[in-house]
Amino acid sequence: MAAARKLRLEHPETQLRPVSSAAQTRTVRSGPEPSRPGLVMAKRIAWHLLGKSHGEVAVPARDSEWWHVALFDRAVVTDPSQEGVKVRQRDRALARKLATEGAKVLLRFRKEAEQVADEYRAALPDLTTTDSWTPRFNKS
Repeated sequence: MAAARKLRLEHPETQLRPVSSAAQTRTVRSGPEPSRPGLVMAKRIAWHLLGKSHGEVAVPARDSEWWHVALFDRAVVTDPSQEGVKVRQRDRALARKLATEGAKVLLRFRKEAEQVADEYRAALPDLTTTDSWTPRFNKS
C-alpha cells in the first residue's frame, strides 16, 4: 500500500484539492453512456491529436466518465466524498510518451505472445502439482 500511495503522489490528478479550485469554472454534465465506446474512444483520440478541446470546466463526480472528461483541457472533478476536487489536466507530452510506451508493449506482446503461451502450456503440468506449490507455502 505504501508503494501505491507513493506512486499516486507522482500524479497530480489523484490529489484532493479545495473546492475553491472550481469556483470560476462552469459546470458541465455528461450525456448518456456511449453505445459504441470504441468509436467514441477513436473520436476522442483524434480530437486530442488535432489539439481540439472545450477548455476548462467543472464536472460533478457522477458525470466524470472518461468519454465526458476527455473533451476538456482541464476538468475540475468533484470528489465523491464532497470534501474537495481533483483536477484532470491534459498533458500532451505525457500522453505522447505513454502512447509510445504502450505501442512498444503491444508490439512485444504481439511478437512474443504465441511463444509464451506455448511455454506456459508446456509447463502447466509441473506448475499445478502439489510438489511445485509446497515450498511456496512452507516458507518460514
